[in-house]
Amino acid sequence: MKLADKIRQLRIEKGWSQERLAEEMHVSRQAVSKWESESAEPELSKLRKLADLFGVTTDYLLRDENDERVTPEQPLGPSKEEVVSYLTAVDRVRWELALGVGLFELSIAPQVYLSANPLGMSATVAQGLGMTILMVGIALAIILCWHLGTVYKRYPNLRTQPVSGPAREYVQSDLAKQQRKTWLAVVGIVVICLSWLPIQLFGDSAALQALLLVLVGLGLAVFLWAETAIQDRRRLLRGLNWIATAMSFGWPLAPSSSCWRPLMQRRTTAG
Repeated sequence: MKLADKIRQLRIEKGWSQERLAEEMHVSRQAVSKWESESAEPELSKLRKLADLFGVTTDYLLRDENDERVTPEQPLGPSKEEVVSYLTAVDRVRWELALGVGLFELSIAPQVYLSANPLGMSATVAQGLGMTILMVGIALAIILCWHLGTVYKRYPNLRTQPVSGPAREYVQSDLAKQQRKTWLAVVGIVVICLSWLPIQLFGDSAALQALLLVLVGLGLAVFLWAETAIQDRRRLLRGLNWIATAMSFGWPLAPSSSCWRPLMQRRTTAG
């Protein structure tokens, strides 16, 4: 059986279309079609990825004989090059998660501030402006977090296989470097904890409540930016889902969370 036939057979056995295989391989559907029609052959790096996806050896794919299918004795984990590429890509867009989660807090601050009508607007205009800013902020937050998710889809092996060998040594070394930046996460927590201080010192007002939300949003963004770098490397070592961990930090501070209801109810009653 030729390589083209094996690729087609293995794809069909998994119930995948050419489009699905192309997505998993990060190539075009036309490329997959050429592989299966013998118009072109995949590069060696692509062959290795095909073998990983289908759970066979590269030797099985390359042999033209109709030999018995052989699976690797020990599944190969992600290579050091793949891990370096993954961490570089994630670190490049890590701020998007921090900013996206922070925006959930920041976007509600204008609505709280404008609820007291400090600019002399009509109540309808002030409420409309505040709601518009809120919706735009939430939309931007969703877009930023969605874009970060697309980065993770480029590295399916890192979601299913633990790192080992040289890749593990690299992650352990890089984790030690990232842990030196823990003070940034501490700064974020301190900012969040002190966000109530202006209200305690100067009384309750719409402006100070808006400032509280801004400080919480900024503190949360700084905390996540520092902490997710550490959690992502720990996930590679221990298989932890750091996105869920990071989002759990932000959930209690989200505008819809119950901890903000007394504040919002007070503003509604005052209005």
